[in-house]
Order: sequence, then structure tokens, then C-alpha cells
Amino acid sequence: MNFQQLRIIRETIRRQYNLTEAAAALHTSQSGVSKHIKDLEDELGVEIFVRKGKRLLGLTDPGREVAEIVERMLVDADNVRRIGNRFGDRDEGRLTIATTHTQARYALTEVVRKFRLTFPQVHLALHQGSPTELAQMLLRATLHLVVHSRQPQPGQDARLAKASAVDFAACQINSGLHALPDLRSLLVYI
Repeated sequence: MNFQQLRIIRETIRRQYNLTEAAAALHTSQSGVSKHIKDLEDELGVEIFVRKGKRLLGLTDPGREVAEIVERMLVDADNVRRIGNRFGDRDEGRLTIATTHTQARYALTEVVRKFRLTFPQVHLALHQGSPTELAQMLLRATLHLVVHSRQPQPGQDARLAKASAVDFAACQINSGLHALPDLRSLLVYI
């Protein structure tokens, strides 16, 4: 059993059992589709499709169960690929930062320029707001990093992670895909 056979089963069902259309959708030959179906049926020891001569008419009872499992397996395989892409392409993606106007204008200008040169495939989104607005954005998990110079006020939400940094380049950034697995975001006070 292989993924090509599973894709052929799924595409044959999607194309109302028309092997020519399934083959065209998968960029292969009709005879190759037929052979893969037959090989899988032989391996499983059951017929997946109801046949009339060489024509496929529908699914057998075991074929319906196989079709459900095939669909789940292919969806799970796609999900595994997405995970690999997400964790493998660390130099690509999106980084959302929120800061005060002062930090954006004076402290982050050079940092942002260097970041864009170093990581050209990362889309950097910079949002400005008051310290209160920044904390709310962080709590709503709409961004990855908050940079501002005000310490948290007494009674402020305890979920805000606090760190301090003198050099922005030394800050760790986290969105669940980075090095800090227990934090979703990081609030940096300077």
C-alpha cells in the first residue's frame, strides 16, 4: 500500500468512478490507475469497487469503509506535511510586533531594517498603540511580540509574560513555533 494508491482511490470516487478523469486529475495514465486499484485490492484481499465488466459503478461495503479510512489518512498526511513546512521553514512566515509610537520611531527603526535584510522572506507587521492597547493585543494573541518601556501596573493581567532586554537582537520571540514552547507571546520591557 502506498500514498499513490490511496490518492487514486480518493480521486476515482471524486470523479464518480471515471478512471479516465481520475487519471487526468492525477497526471497519470488510465491503465496505471487501473493497475494501482487492482494491486491495492489484491493486497487487501477485498474488492473496493463494484464492477460491471471493466466499468466501476460504485463502492462495495468494504470499499466504503476503505474510502473513509483513505480520506482520513490523506488528510492526516497533508497535516503532517504542513507541520513539517511550518517547523522547517523558520526563515519564512509572518512576525507581528506591536509597540508604542516612540519605540517604533526611535528604538526599532534600525532593528527593523536589519531584520528585513536578514529575513527577507518573513513578512513583518508592525502595529502601534498605547501600553494598555498593546497589552490587550498581546492577550488576544493577535501578535507575537510587544515592545514598550512601561512596567506592568499593579493588578494587570498575570498572563502577561515579563522579560527585560537591553539589546533587541537578544530578545527571544515566540508564537508557539519558536524556542519557548510554553509561551504564546513575549512582552519585552526596555
